[in-house]
Amino acid sequence: LLQARQGGITAGLAEWGYVMQRKKKIEDVTLQKVGYQTDNGAMYCFCKEKNCSDTLLSKMNELKEEEYSPMGYLSFQGAGASSGRGKGAPWCVTTWGVDGGLNRKEYPLDIDAFQRALGIPLQLYAPYFCPENSYFGNNSKWDFVISDESLPGCNRFAFQSVSADQSRDFYGWFLDKGLKVGMASFEPDFMNQNFNCVPNFVQSATNADKWLSGMADAALDRNISVQWCYATPSDLLASLDMPAVTNFRVSFDFCYGASWDIGESSLLVWALGAAPSKDTLWTTDNNRTAIPGCTWTEDHETMAAELHLVLALMSTGPVGISDALGMTNATLLQRATTADGTLLKPKKAITAVDSAFVKPSSGGRFGKEGYIYGTAGIEKSWIFVSFKMKENYGVKLPDFWPPVDTSSSLLAYRTYDDGASCSDGTDALSGGCVKFVSITRDTENREIFVVPKSSDSSPGSIYAPAITCIWQLSCSGWFLLGELKKYVPLSPVRFRELTCLPSGLSIIISGSAGESVNITALKPSNVSNFEVIQQNVIIPDSKEVTVVFGGLSFGSFPNEKKS
Repeated sequence: LLQARQGGITAGLAEWGYVMQRKKKIEDVTLQKVGYQTDNGAMYCFCKEKNCSDTLLSKMNELKEEEYSPMGYLSFQGAGASSGRGKGAPWCVTTWGVDGGLNRKEYPLDIDAFQRALGIPLQLYAPYFCPENSYFGNNSKWDFVISDESLPGCNRFAFQSVSADQSRDFYGWFLDKGLKVGMASFEPDFMNQNFNCVPNFVQSATNADKWLSGMADAALDRNISVQWCYATPSDLLASLDMPAVTNFRVSFDFCYGASWDIGESSLLVWALGAAPSKDTLWTTDNNRTAIPGCTWTEDHETMAAELHLVLALMSTGPVGISDALGMTNATLLQRATTADGTLLKPKKAITAVDSAFVKPSSGGRFGKEGYIYGTAGIEKSWIFVSFKMKENYGVKLPDFWPPVDTSSSLLAYRTYDDGASCSDGTDALSGGCVKFVSITRDTENREIFVVPKSSDSSPGSIYAPAITCIWQLSCSGWFLLGELKKYVPLSPVRFRELTCLPSGLSIIISGSAGESVNITALKPSNVSNFEVIQQNVIIPDSKEVTVVFGGLSFGSFPNEKKS
């Protein structure tokens, strides 16, 4: 039973999680850069082209063009050489692609040559091993364990895995193969079945943890990050001592629909210091192309594409697109990244708001249709994302985390529109840039803003997200709104070190050399009015610049070049 000193469910989990966290996670390219994925539901998961190597290279070259965001990695599930269909557990490995398991008719390039042509790191996949595989058997040096399909939830999950005692040595040997072909991240899948379907693990108090830590420690020794997919809460708790395990899948496969349902599962992962991971996504409907094994769902329509991207970005986990050639929406990518493809993430993973867990009789919306998720940027700024709403809903202060400072009397809010409604030199309120709401210590049950009912006017429109950004009055009576063209206008990746000045504020901005960044603030013009002030900043070679609003030194000033 958790009880926070103040606040509700989110505050309680945050406080508990802070106490539980023990080791800082390693850096992970899949959490820093936008990537391309070939997971279940991706356009090239089951590649039916004559030359899949060439198709993927062509797609990655397309994404290098100026209007797109360059990819930081490729998640290559095909390299798992999955061959379990009809032979064992889903996606089980007979011979890993790194060891020559790729079908050369589909992938004529071996993985080493493919990665060199690609020029970016790989995330490679191996959930478990088929009953007949290249790694375990009479002549193998590795001891192995066998699943039991009669156990609950294990029907059709026939597989083998390394024994707990040899886990670290085996995974060290296994991951070394990946390192030689440019592997930076490793994705084991079906972690639930990896534990619950193996008698040697469920009948022992220590074997499962030893197996998990063996894998994670081997990855840490090689600076390889790990995503655990379909893991259990016990896996998450075990990972507190495993810096290499950086993120956990919290959604269904994109293939089957409903991969947007991440609000509740993300709470525990975020609280315990890892990144929640939403599955791959499309940025368009890809001409409604059928993917083998994937029934078409309404949340694959173009109207729903923005929701998938926004939630992946705000999850703080990987953002892995998987469109076909010529089908990627460059505008959506640009709203989520810097010029070099770095993800402009919030400071907190997006999660279900507290009212989702509270009965309507107590002022909440538990049991009502629709979804409201919340996250936060730097310096008292918040973002709410809603979709599938059957009716309007007034969001109140208890749904904000971190909590609103009720000693400060004013909030500004606006609906995301790519910055279109905010123009330099105009009045912030009458010009339509923002709306204002006054708050006091007695306004806990007052509506701050209203989440709108979702439209159902066209296929997928009910999944079109309403994105509301909120800011609290800041230095010297100014509001710093940030980069309004981005989904996260005050991302900690872009902004740091806000300083209050006698008649304004300053902030340090980071980015790629030569990148243009448009920053918006609201200047107090009298007691009740604010003027929109915008600065367009060019990031210098040092990759950071100090921007000043107000006072004699208004403008931008390059910082010294980083060593």
